[in-house]
Amino acid sequence: RGGPNDGPPLAFIPPPGCEVVWPSQYEPGKAIKLPRQTRVMPEEYKEFLALGHGEVFEIELDRVTDAPWRAPTARIEDYFNYGMRERDWREYQ
Repeated sequence: RGGPNDGPPLAFIPPPGCEVVWPSQYEPGKAIKLPRQTRVMPEEYKEFLALGHGEVFEIELDRVTDAPWRAPTARIEDYFNYGMRERDWREYQ
């Protein structure tokens, strides 16, 4: 049985030459960087605001370059609501 943060590795390592983009710029074959939730730069804040409820359901979690919720010491509730974990979110999507 997996732990509370079971799932893929902490980060997707894009292959050389793979473009890393915000979710609003995502196209197949590109890697995704998610905006942080606190202490963000202006461009991250704009991207966070642009993530509407519909778009967040379309993010391919396997293409996210930094997934801090997968760290062994992460508080999973800081990243997922309603008692969900990444596996639950994938099923919900």
